Amino acid sequence: MSTDITSFFGGCGIGHEGVQSQGPCARFSGVNDTASAKAQSLQPSPGGSFPATPPEGLLTVTAGLDNKIKSPYSHTIDFSIGRELGHDFSIEVAYVGRLAHRLTLIRDYGMPADLKDPKSGATAFAAARQLQGFAEQNANAPFQGLLTMGSIPFWEDVFPGFGAAGVNGGCLQFDVFGLGAAGLPTCGYSPTQVAYDYMIGYHGTANAGVGFGASTFWQDVDYFAFPSYPTCVNGGGTDIDGDGFTDCPNTFFPSQFVNLHTWTTTGYSFYHSLPVTLRKRMSHGVSFTLNYTYSHSLDTSSTPERQDVFGGAFTGGYTGTTINAWDIRQEYSNSDFDIRHQFNGYAIAELPFGHGKALGGSVPGWADQIIGGWQISGIIHLNSGVPANLINGRTWPTNWDLQGNSTCAPVGAYPLGLAVGPCPGTQNVHGATHGGGQPTPNLFGNPEEAINHFRFTATGFRGQRNVIRADKYFSTDMGIQKKFKLPREGMNLVFRWEIFNLTNSVYFDATSLNGSIDDPGTFGDYTQVLGRPRQMQASLRFEF
Repeated sequence: MSTDITSFFGGCGIGHEGVQSQGPCARFSGVNDTASAKAQSLQPSPGGSFPATPPEGLLTVTAGLDNKIKSPYSHTIDFSIGRELGHDFSIEVAYVGRLAHRLTLIRDYGMPADLKDPKSGATAFAAARQLQGFAEQNANAPFQGLLTMGSIPFWEDVFPGFGAAGVNGGCLQFDVFGLGAAGLPTCGYSPTQVAYDYMIGYHGTANAGVGFGASTFWQDVDYFAFPSYPTCVNGGGTDIDGDGFTDCPNTFFPSQFVNLHTWTTTGYSFYHSLPVTLRKRMSHGVSFTLNYTYSHSLDTSSTPERQDVFGGAFTGGYTGTTINAWDIRQEYSNSDFDIRHQFNGYAIAELPFGHGKALGGSVPGWADQIIGGWQISGIIHLNSGVPANLINGRTWPTNWDLQGNSTCAPVGAYPLGLAVGPCPGTQNVHGATHGGGQPTPNLFGNPEEAINHFRFTATGFRGQRNVIRADKYFSTDMGIQKKFKLPREGMNLVFRWEIFNLTNSVYFDATSLNGSIDDPGTFGDYTQVLGRPRQMQASLRFEF
């Protein structure tokens, strides 16, 4: 048995056929023969030494541990003021804060470098956004402005091999704007024009849709010299392709990885809250406690050490793993568990009927067995919604492995541009529709309108984290208890009936959110609920 899938990257059995392909992979030649498959499918071991040196050139995605990890620490601050109000009432107002540092945070140590051109002072991510902004500004111009655009120093300095004098011959590799179809030449252009075509080919256009993203641009020039290698702006290097320009492979990516999710202790968080509590001690058969908390929690990552190192938390989009490891401040936002408003309460009330109570204190014993010994209790919980995220679709503008989140933009903005606008409000409805289809629980009352408030995120950014709110949560439980006094002193029979989620309320889970902006047919849909449907249980207890 064998496969005819061949590889552009070298080896066998992977990807597209190309000049480096070794042809079909022999996978199986006998019951006891694994040598041929092992020889072609497994890379040689880097050896057992420490530290080991991983092999190069394989576009490896893996995980690691920072060798500078330190112990996290935090400062906890709290104080409270309480006062008796009389009649068994009391009130307490408090402040609780927690300032944490050196928290665990997953950073991609294999992400592309934001290279700074020493001649122009421009950086790679900013230069990529300059091309994306130019495409936005020229969305309605012929060929989206390619023929009339001027030179951009970064692209001329770092990629001279793109141009007419370089190995690429100034050819438009994507011809994303359709010059060839219009009968115009597709070669002989400047490095800036070639970079514009290739960058937007990966970033996407309004007509063609979103592409793989700029991270694949850096991959192509680094690993495959396509359209050419970057030149060595910081000196060194050799002319590998013979076009007269020095070539520097692995300028953007390290030679061993395209993604290296690494545990670090570079995160931080800040929590502040104002709890207010009203209590009534048991008197006259009534006791209760009511608590309201206003709080705000912000951090760079909310996920625990046991999380999946490759994905982080997912609440419709990404949170918990840095998308731009060079700028972790982009991660700093509302915590995944940030609940701005929370109300809790419980109460116990003994009904005032029967012996020793306000009503029916002198009724016969048989009547007391009917009207006396009743107690009602309840618990109530209400909180505002936790944050949710909307993913950037199937495009990777900044990180090679993780797409990041989408960005809020004005309605009608170019979907692949740079404009930023307010995010839409969320309604968390039970029956939104997509194009008149089946009603579905959704983050938005009108998902077809809401999706117009988002665009694909530009290079160097992670998209907005935890800036919109998922569904609130309300729950109330109730208990009814009846105590029957038995003839023998000190013995009682207690019947209790408990109802959980008394109102049978349904609310939806942010972790089940379909939040991809390139999938309008399911945009904003919830697929799981919070909590459980109404449940009841009964018990009978003998006390002695």
